[in-house]
Amino acid sequence: MKILNKTPYPIKIIFTILFCLFTIFKLLGYQINDIFNTDLTLYYFRAYFYVVIFLMIIYMLIHLLLLHIFYTNNKIKIPKILPDFLIKWLTEFKNVTKTKVGFEALKEEFYIQLYLYLFILIFFVLIMQL
Repeated sequence: MKILNKTPYPIKIIFTILFCLFTIFKLLGYQINDIFNTDLTLYYFRAYFYVVIFLMIIYMLIHLLLLHIFYTNNKIKIPKILPDFLIKWLTEFKNVTKTKVGFEALKEEFYIQLYLYLFILIFFVLIMQL
């Protein structure tokens, strides 16, 4: 567990993307040699990478939206009908946004992650054009 706390966040992202990519290709019946030998695989890798980065950008935008909603309006009640993990997730946002320091720290972290994903996407698009 201690190694996970010391690993930088961008490296965690890269390894998560690679792990998911290899897992999906393995479930589809491809061997690792097949993944790197065909042009069709490069197309699938590009498509997968674009979809994953796009979903992560949307996820970060949802985080920022919830952060700003809970910060501007502290009287929002979380419905009890929601699943437990959503209630816990929204309660964490509500608790963090009670103080300006917590809000600013979390906002800065989310913006850094969002810019990181955008940079990776732009860098990847430029690399693939070469």
